[in-house]
Amino acid sequence: MKKCHYCAKEIDYSEMYCSSQCEEKASNYYKVRHNWRILVNALYIASFALVFLGLIFSPTMFSFWGLLGVSVGCIMGGLITILVPSPTEDMIKKHKMVKAQNNFRICGAVIVAVGIAALVLALIKLFA
Repeated sequence: MKKCHYCAKEIDYSEMYCSSQCEEKASNYYKVRHNWRILVNALYIASFALVFLGLIFSPTMFSFWGLLGVSVGCIMGGLITILVPSPTEDMIKKHKMVKAQNNFRICGAVIVAVGIAALVLALIKLFA
């Protein structure tokens, strides 16, 4: 049996979605992804640059400014990933849309957790 492109329920081979609701949700997802792609990509580049600058331009990897750059970059990138999950087409093809988005959100939560840990370390470094 073939699976629904959105929710992964089993459907007939002649159909792409199990219901009109799944088709509408998939269509809305692609519209949102298309409308926000430039802003999301710019924010990803900015968060990567903050992490990179935090690690490279600090005297040591564990200095206050380095940890602050890493924390801000990770928190920003993780929040973007959670709010506007944009899994690749290969992930969508393999896991279907709902599971791929959930997996992407889990990755975003891990990135936010790393950012919060770096922020805690930066505050410890500042006050110690």
